[in-house]
Formats: sequence, C-alpha cells, structure tokens
Amino acid sequence: MYQSYFPGKLALPSSGGNYTSVERTLSVASNYLGIGFIAEETFSVKKIALWIGAKSGTDNITVTIETTASNGSPSGTAIVSETIGVGSLTANAWNEITFTTAGTLTRGTRYAIKLTAYRDWE
Repeated sequence: MYQSYFPGKLALPSSGGNYTSVERTLSVASNYLGIGFIAEETFSVKKIALWIGAKSGTDNITVTIETTASNGSPSGTAIVSETIGVGSLTANAWNEITFTTAGTLTRGTRYAIKLTAYRDWE
C-alpha cells in the first residue's frame, strides 16, 4: 500500500498553477486510482513525476497514461506504461517514473494517469 497525492485541479502553466491536492490510498484491494486531464497541446511523453506519501509493502504498481472512455473512466488503452516496485519509490517525495517507450498525447484529447496495484505472485 502507498499513498499518492493527486491535484484536485491540475497545475497547468496556463491555469496559473493553482490546485488543491487530494490524498488517495492505493492497495491491491482498491485496484487502481487516477486523475483525468485534457492535453493542451500535442507532445511526446517519456516520464512523469508523482508525489508519493506513505508507502508500505513490496507489491508492484503499473503507471499508465490511458485514453478515457466516454464516461471519463480510463479506457484500458495505454499510451505509455511502466511497472515499478513499491520498494523503489521514495516516501514523502516526488518520484520520477520513466516510461520504456515514449508516447504521443494529442491536443484536446482526454487522458487519465492511472496507477494500478497488483501482487506479483511468483
């Protein structure tokens, strides 16, 4: 389990960077959490940074940027994806997640940054 802080409103440069953070807890039982956004321009994405609060356990999480379904939920179609161990994250700090392959986000398209928890049963 770990906690991540997602902004209630994304701090985009053209919005003045004002936002209120919302604390969410992710565990294997809760499956996933995420936040939606609309790309303000077309660009290539290779990494993102997430604020990680408290963390525990050794499970893996998958960080994806996905397109969204018509209801705003993540569609399951990943533009970029990376799986990392919770143990490799630093608590109470910004953590950079670098994707193996870059992806392109298109201006005006709604996306979701999605974190999925799962147990690596070996």
